[in-house]
Amino acid sequence: TPLYSSAASDVYKRQEIDSRRADLWRATYDQQIADPAIRMSLVAFSRDAGLAYWKWVAAGQKYELGKQWLNLAAGRNAQIERKVELGELADPDLTDNRRAIAKRQAKLADSLRVLQQSAAKLSLFLRDDNGTPFTPDLENVVSFPPLLDISRENFEQDIARAQQNRPDLQALAIQLKRLRVDYAEAYNMTRPGLDAQLVGSQ
Repeated sequence: TPLYSSAASDVYKRQEIDSRRADLWRATYDQQIADPAIRMSLVAFSRDAGLAYWKWVAAGQKYELGKQWLNLAAGRNAQIERKVELGELADPDLTDNRRAIAKRQAKLADSLRVLQQSAAKLSLFLRDDNGTPFTPDLENVVSFPPLLDISRENFEQDIARAQQNRPDLQALAIQLKRLRVDYAEAYNMTRPGLDAQLVGSQ
């Protein structure tokens, strides 16, 4: 069974592998696997940065909704106070609304804390023009972008392209080639050896 190398494009059989050749091929594959390993690190970095960004966006939207929710309760409280003064509502209604305001204030404080934490995590991936890390502004909350229409044809093509370019699959392919070298070398070591000796006499 021949072994193939994408580096040298050589084909050789098990019988042609010795310890020196096997070490050379293994070193070649070790060098080739460095590029997929680096790209896997970049993919993981981009994935983590994307997750941190969207968690920050979601936390910002939740904080904005919390503020609107609190403002709604505060505006309703003024109306209830007026109705209590006019005798249209009883004091317990005002107490219940104030209790609701207190709960919404507590939830808004929790939302702010989550937003601050998500901004701190996102700052690990953000750099300004000088390369200095910075924390995103909590006041400028980013909205969710509109959803994109994805066609079935492009979706299948994107999946196929992603699978073809996955660095982890490429790394596994190179590791498989390296294992084939190990197997071929081990196979040769189990074969009988032939020693010859030439003796001359006069």
